[in-house]
Amino acid sequence: PRVLAALARMGTSPHLAPQLLRRLVDRLCHQWQLVSSWQVVWGPGNIQELGKVLGLLARRADFPGPLRIRICEALLPRLGQLSVARSLAAVFADAEGSYLSDLAGRASETLLKLAGGRHFADDEEEELADVLVEFLVIPHLGGEGDSLRRRLAAQITALRNRLSGRGRIRLRAVLGGLDEAVRQRLEWV
Repeated sequence: PRVLAALARMGTSPHLAPQLLRRLVDRLCHQWQLVSSWQVVWGPGNIQELGKVLGLLARRADFPGPLRIRICEALLPRLGQLSVARSLAAVFADAEGSYLSDLAGRASETLLKLAGGRHFADDEEEELADVLVEFLVIPHLGGEGDSLRRRLAAQITALRNRLSGRGRIRLRAVLGGLDEAVRQRLEWV
């Protein structure tokens, strides 16, 4: 964890040369692929921490677009880990570009399939509901954005008894900016 914290600090430094940042991201993404596929064994907490570091780097406003895409593509296959899903939602919320919008849409679709397929344990449902809210408020979800938002709203409604207080507050704050059909599904908030 200390090494990961140090790498995150280096990666967020404004004084890091662009070629070194690219090398750092490439190495972290490669390590992520090894540990997330269990080719290299790390403790689960350290794996999640590596995913958070990658998400932290990618969500910086001044982060280079191609590296942001590289990180998102590396994290996307492990969306079933809610800490990774939360990191990706934070990256997609501030990211611009049609390719990132399409990735956000794919991530939403995958998360909805996992949630509907009972991939998550009962004790993960509160965090799942909060993550679904974070995906709901992503500004651009690709070409199927309207349909995905309605489906996200339906899934959040199904989990409304598990939604945390923080999730409800976040949902109330963004409700006015959502489409009418989505607001109707979430009128219980």
